[in-house]
Amino acid sequence: MRIHLRFSLFALLLLVGAACSSTRQPGSDPGPAARGATVKVQNNALLDVNIYVLQASGARTRLGLVNANASAVFRIPSFAVGLGQQLSFLVDPVGSQRVATSFELFVRPDQQVSLTIPSTIGR
Repeated sequence: MRIHLRFSLFALLLLVGAACSSTRQPGSDPGPAARGATVKVQNNALLDVNIYVLQASGARTRLGLVNANASAVFRIPSFAVGLGQQLSFLVDPVGSQRVATSFELFVRPDQQVSLTIPSTIGR
C-alpha cells in the first residue's frame, strides 16, 4: 500500500515560470505538437524519481525518470494543457513507498513550469 503525502515544502518549491519562450512570428500557428508545455525538474533527492502529470479527471501520464541529484526537462502533453484544465505533478521515488503530489495549477500552452524535488522526499 502506498502512502500518499502532500508536502507543503514541495508546494513552495513548485514555481510556475511566467516567462514563455516565444520565437514564432505574429499570426503564425505553431501546430498541435508545439501547444504543449514543458516542466523542468530539479531532483535534489538521493533517489531517482518517476514524474507523472495528473489531470483533474484523474488520468495519469508518465513524463519520465529523473536521476538522483540531477535535472531533466519533459514536454507536458498538449491534451493536459490549456484553458480551464488543472493539472498537478506526482513524484514517485524509486525504491520508496511514499509519493508526493503538487498542488493543482493551470498551465498555458508553451509555458515552462519548474519543479524542485526536496532532498527529504522518499524518507
